[in-house]
Amino acid sequence: MPHKSAAQTSARRIASAIASQEIEGLALDLETAAQLQQLADGQLSIAQMRAALLSRYAKQTKQP
Repeated sequence: MPHKSAAQTSARRIASAIASQEIEGLALDLETAAQLQQLADGQLSIAQMRAALLSRYAKQTKQP
């Protein structure tokens, strides 16, 4: 069996998480989907992804 790279493993985990959300009836917005792809591609760290999500969530909760 061929050895999977860390990027392949990360991509599979992200795809699995997205699929789990979809099963629950939740859809990702395009910005989050793009950031998850960057995470899978190694262009974004988990810390950067978390900071971006928290920042976006904070902005959304401040809107009336």
